[in-house]
Order: sequence, then structure tokens, then C-alpha cells
Amino acid sequence: MTAQLQPPAHQSIPEMFLARCQRWPELKSFYRRTSSGCWEGLSLAEAADELEALAIGLAARGVGPGTPVAIFSYNRREWQLLDLAVQMRRGLSVPIYMNSNVDQVRYILRHAECQMVFCDTPERLSIAEALAAYLPDLKDVITLEGYAEIRAVGESQRTSQASEIHDQMARISGDDLATISYTSGTTGEPKGVMLTHNNILWGVEAAGTIIPHGQRGDVTVSYLPLAHIAQRMIDLVALEQGFSIHYAPSLDQLPEVLQETRPHILLAVPRVLEKVYNKIIEQVDNKGGLARAVFDRANRAGDAFYQKRAHRYYPPFLGHSELSGALPFLLRLRHRLYDRLLYRKIRSAFGGRLNFIVAGGAALPEKLGRFFYGCRVPVYEVYGLTETAGVLSAGTDRSMRFGTVNQPIPVTEVSIAEDGEIIARGPGIFSGYHKRPETTAEALDSEGWFHTGDLGLFNEHGDLCITGRKKELIVTAGGKNIAPIPIEEKLTDHAAIDQAVVIGDGRPYLVALLTVTGRPDAAALERHVQAVNTLLPRVETIKKYAVLDHSFSVETGELTPTMKLRRSVIAQMYADKIEALYGTT
Repeated sequence: MTAQLQPPAHQSIPEMFLARCQRWPELKSFYRRTSSGCWEGLSLAEAADELEALAIGLAARGVGPGTPVAIFSYNRREWQLLDLAVQMRRGLSVPIYMNSNVDQVRYILRHAECQMVFCDTPERLSIAEALAAYLPDLKDVITLEGYAEIRAVGESQRTSQASEIHDQMARISGDDLATISYTSGTTGEPKGVMLTHNNILWGVEAAGTIIPHGQRGDVTVSYLPLAHIAQRMIDLVALEQGFSIHYAPSLDQLPEVLQETRPHILLAVPRVLEKVYNKIIEQVDNKGGLARAVFDRANRAGDAFYQKRAHRYYPPFLGHSELSGALPFLLRLRHRLYDRLLYRKIRSAFGGRLNFIVAGGAALPEKLGRFFYGCRVPVYEVYGLTETAGVLSAGTDRSMRFGTVNQPIPVTEVSIAEDGEIIARGPGIFSGYHKRPETTAEALDSEGWFHTGDLGLFNEHGDLCITGRKKELIVTAGGKNIAPIPIEEKLTDHAAIDQAVVIGDGRPYLVALLTVTGRPDAAALERHVQAVNTLLPRVETIKKYAVLDHSFSVETGELTPTMKLRRSVIAQMYADKIEALYGTT
């Protein structure tokens, strides 16, 4: 299935950005919170000047065509501008997740042969400096102070060097590499995904046709790691469309940042939305019967609201005056009532003026999509991988069916292989894995199809549905192939169950490890698991489960930096508990 889109108007990412700076020089973006608690931004004209100075300063440090420069930092203004400046010099930016450990940082710096690394904190600086002695290619470790020095050198040479810098940028071809983006690695070592300027620009163009009703100056918050392709692409779309980016100082400060900045647009991984939802359920349960009754009725009204409007062009953030005739009269009254009692309180948690959320990075549970839509916070789910510049399909105002990942984006061809694997080709598909020709040949076939590793199908509406991962398929002792993710989603459809991992490869039956919030009633958990079992074929039912006393986390290694389960790590860490469930200990 393929849609049409005009080719990108620019040859490179910096060229696209500078064109927007010329178009809207007074527009402010790149906001950061100062030590006094105020938010300080840059006009795009100021950002263009800083970018030019950085590019000149990097040239003085030896950064040129093909030079790999790593960015080991949390989201901030300097991250974005350094990324653009490296590309302006025809270098390669190499993002590293800010919570990567020493071994992960060493691997990326060595594998990409990075010559420079930027670090934003003393902790990350100490990791990079400790590794520098063992990495002969790494010549420069820079801090925020070093960033300022590079910029100052560039400022001093702008008169003589500016034209040469722009000439260098003009020689960038759309097929030139822009970045090597390392996957977070659910299995084995991370792979360096090579993305060209064209790959990313096509993704920005396509996403720009999907993201609805954005207006110049709309606020968005950058808080998920920019090393993740999803946040990186959303921020580039924000710059391309003239949105105002505010960089959260840390993930922990996100709730207060949302209140201070009151974003119109937000990127979220389903895990974040799940935590918000579970917190709401916890508060409702603590208040007792009346609150629970109101919530249940409000939830039903919101779901009816979704059912009536999700497949028509009635954006949920329109005011009630625009809904005349769009909804049945009684449903309009019910929804208006519950908006006053509940929905607006939920919207206020996001700052009160959120128009929509873009969800990516993992499958969005259907219950979450329907719930937030009912609260007039539509969630547009995006499906993609680093290898596809972050996006293959997405929901839009005109096409939104939760439980699917909706329609393929413009210009991308998506199909289902004979074995059920989702395959794709188009201008957004990566050029290969860095230094891994055999792995590249496995992923990209002779006809240009990228084999995603995901399993899926198209429903009767032409929406793409994800059914599992090929490498995560459980093959039981009886030879049955079972996708664990749909079962795990059903298990976590309970306020008290935070995470679930289904296990059963080579085993006679399936078991599960559960993490929970608070101290849930054991009988209630048992009833929920048995209720889930009634929805499943017998071979997919959960025969036994264990409740862990803590949640899986990135820090302890069970989750990737993008919050995906590391199943092999979990199987090793909890081997004793798993064996006990099978009665082998």
C-alpha cells in the first residue's frame, strides 16, 4: 500500500533548518529553564547565528566530511545545535543514550570510530575521559564549557569563514550519511543504523502531513532521549513546522515542566501514558465508591465519544460549539458533564491545552488510546523503527483505529511477506548497518525490501496491525508458535499490574512474571489472570505466574533505554523463579 508525497525541498537537514530560520527569524524556540526557574529561548535568527559559529568552530577542531562526532547528553539546546553543526560540516553525528553504561559507551565510540564526544554532565564526562585512553580515534572530549569555546572560536572567524562553511553545506547530497544511530539492543550488541539526509527529510515531510492542526508557535516539550529516533524526528518536525521546543531539564521534572510550559503537542511512549492512567485509577480507588462510579460512567461516555468520532473528521480538541450535529444530543450532554467532572482534570495534568499526543516506541494498548481520546486528548500512534527514520505508519484525524497502527505514511510501500513479516521499502529506509554487511544483507533484500522483524497483517480497512516480533515468538514444547505481546497487553490491562513478561519457549505451558503497583489483593490478581485466560486459546493461557517485588528498569538492565523488555536478560535474572513455576527446582 502506497501514498504519494512531494520530494523534500532541501538537500540536507541543516539547509531545511536554516530555511526556516530565514522564513521566521523572530520565532522563538530552543527554550531551557534557567537557574531562576524562568524559561529562556532563542529566536531562530539567533539559533542560525549560533549554528554557523559552531560549524566554523568545529571545522577549526578538524571536523569535516565523514568525521564521526558522538553526543552523550540528555536533551538540551546544545544537543540539537551540535547535531546540526556536525551535519553542516558533512560530518556524522552519533547519539548515545544518556543512561548508557561504560561498556555501551565504549562499544559505540569504538565501533563508530568517533573522533569527538560531547558530554553534558560531570558523570558522563568521567565515563568518556576514562575511555579516551583506550580509544585511539577519540581525540576530543568536550563539555558545556568546551562547547562555548568552540562557539567563541567560530564567532571570531565568521567574517572570513562563513562563506566556506555554507559552500561546504551546499555540497551535501541527499544521499550523504547524516547520522549513525545505534539501536538500544533488545538482543545482543546495538547496531549502527546509517541514515542519510534524504531518509530523515522524507520522514519529516511525511510526519508533517500526519501531525494535524499544528500552528506556528505551538509548544512542545522534548524529554524522551534525543538519541531515540522518535524524539529526534519529532523535534525536527517541530523545527520544520515552526513549533516552540522546550527542553525538560530531566525526566523526573516532567510533571512540573508540563505545568509551566503547557504544551500543545507531546511525544510519549505508551509506558508514560500507562503510568498516568494507573495513577488516575489509583486515585479513584482511594476515593471510594462514588468516585469509582463517576469514573466508570465517564469512561463509558468517553468510549462512546470515541466510537462516534474516531473514524470521522471531528478532531477531539474542537470546542463544543463546533460539534453541533456531529454527535447524538444525549451523548453531547453526557460528555459535557463528564468533561467538567473528570476530563478537564486529566487534561490539566498535561498543562491544560494539549491538542494531541504522538505515541511511539512501543505498542499502544487499545484501552489507553480510547481512554485519552474520550478525554479529548487524541493519541496518534506512530509505528516505525530506527531503520525507517522512525515512522512507517501513523494514525491521523481521518484514520484512527486503536488496536492498529493505522495507514502507511506517504511514499512508503508496506507489505506482508509469506511468513507474516512486515516488510517495507521507500525513501525513508536506511542504507545499512555500519560495518555489518552480513546483517545488512539479512535485513535488506535484493529488491530493496526492509525486513522489519515484526509480524503483522492488514485488516479490512487497510490498517496495519502488529501481531508480534519474529525473534520473540515462543515455540512451546508442543511446537505451537505464540506471540507473547498480545497476551502481555491483556495481562497489564489491570490497574495494579505494571509489567508482564510471558515465558514458555521450549516449555509445556506458558507462565508469566508480573510487576505490580502498590500492594494489590492477591485474589483480585488471580481473578484477572483467569479472566484473561478465558479470552485466549487454551495453548496461550497462563498456567502459573509469579509477582515480583520491584519493576523492571533500565538501570537494572531488564529494559532498553526505549523501555522495551530485554527478554533474554529477564530470563537469566529470574531463572530461579521461572524454574519454580515449572516445578523444576
